[in-house]
Amino acid sequence: MRKLLPVLAGAAIVAAGALVPFVFAGPPIVPVLARYSGGPVAGGGSIKGTVTVAALPTIADLAIGKDATTCGGAKKSPRFVGDAATLGLGNVVVYLDGIKKGKAVAKGVKAIVDQKGCRYTPHITIVPARGKVSFTSSDPILHNVHVYKATPDNPNDKTTTVLNLAMKDASVPAMPLGKRTMRKPGFYFVECDAGHIWMSAYIWVVEHPYYVVTDTKGGFELTDVPPGTYKLRFWHENWKAEPVLADGVVSDYEYAAPLTHEATVTVATGEAATVNWVVK
Repeated sequence: MRKLLPVLAGAAIVAAGALVPFVFAGPPIVPVLARYSGGPVAGGGSIKGTVTVAALPTIADLAIGKDATTCGGAKKSPRFVGDAATLGLGNVVVYLDGIKKGKAVAKGVKAIVDQKGCRYTPHITIVPARGKVSFTSSDPILHNVHVYKATPDNPNDKTTTVLNLAMKDASVPAMPLGKRTMRKPGFYFVECDAGHIWMSAYIWVVEHPYYVVTDTKGGFELTDVPPGTYKLRFWHENWKAEPVLADGVVSDYEYAAPLTHEATVTVATGEAATVNWVVK
């Protein structure tokens, strides 16, 4: 359960627009990329498809209880991005599980998660290990970025804090923090502790390049896949959420378990394999 907390005493404060690096706050990490070998792919094919829902669900807008001037009167849930015409489902992570060899992992990747209109943008960030993730804020109000180490099976786990940082408006002098590289694949849950209980996001730090997020119509494609047979996995955080009331006011949300699917797919030389998933 998410808890509505005040800005924590002792949290660092930075100005809006300053990039704040996301740093794994644990013991020294040994790089683990050696188990995946990247390089040129001869005769590669592709995997493409769509993720759709059987029917568009009815989802109530998220209640806005603070900073309505900046945040607005209500928010559509970022946990459901659906296309009425195609029934396509966005923000589904699609990836090859266990691939050991393929195209090279991109180097020097720098991802930025913005706080804009009291949303995290993008909602889901995928970056290779040894890449960098920074936070910034386009909003003229106080946000508090709280990042937790979690897992895809338990995506909203808040046992282990990785980053807890207040980001104030532009009237506060910038206090940039030194950027460090994330060296270990992992999964992270992000929320705002400054009273914006509807704000959430996920970060996937991955060991190989065969990860993709479906577009707003549910489409995806993995390219330069070496010929072979693979396990293709799908993950969606689930759009079902129950509001938690305190004195008649929404103080938190409880989220349903993630939606997952897997399929076996064979990629032939120079060919495109198609895999679709209908979420019911």
